[in-house]
Amino acid sequence: MKQLHDTARRHAANRAGIQSLGVAAFPGFIRHPRPFPLKVRRRWWSRRGSDHSGSGLGIYFWHRRRLAPGTLVTLAIPLRGETQEFEGEVVAVRQQAGGYEIGLWLNTVEDACRARIVEQICHIECYLKERQLREGQTGEREQRAREWVEQFAAHFPA
Repeated sequence: MKQLHDTARRHAANRAGIQSLGVAAFPGFIRHPRPFPLKVRRRWWSRRGSDHSGSGLGIYFWHRRRLAPGTLVTLAIPLRGETQEFEGEVVAVRQQAGGYEIGLWLNTVEDACRARIVEQICHIECYLKERQLREGQTGEREQRAREWVEQFAAHFPA
């Protein structure tokens, strides 16, 4: 556990800011796009085994309430008619205008693998919506999604 907090402190100390692509400026964290819905539930214990050092992935997200480091939470992300849930531990908190940026380290390798895919879909959906609002384009979703993948997918933690 101490190693996890030391890692989070190192990441936070080296952090220069979050890039607009949605990938944190330090390896291992992905920023959840703020316009995309997200629910946070506090947990008092972990339903699944925790292997923090092995998951290799954290998610940063904006939340209106402060969550203390060490807090166990479940993130619920509604996506295409289903809700994807991920468990993790809060390892970083930074005050933002009107709320907080929360760094959550995922508990399991399985959650980390699913989270990479889910977060890419979230970013693609936001990109498609932005392009539609900016350019008024309603069709060509698959082409626009491929465009996002070509431009940004390589920046996500592998």
